Amino acid sequence: MGKPFFCDNPLILAIPQPELWNKKPTTSS
Repeated sequence: MGKPFFCDNPLILAIPQPELWNKKPTTSS
C-alpha cells in the first residue's frame, strides 16, 4: 500500500480519473 499501481502506469495516468486524483493528485509528485 506504499505505491498505487496507477502511479506506476502512465497509461492509466493519461486517462482522466478524478477518483484517483481525489485520493492522490498527479500534481503531488
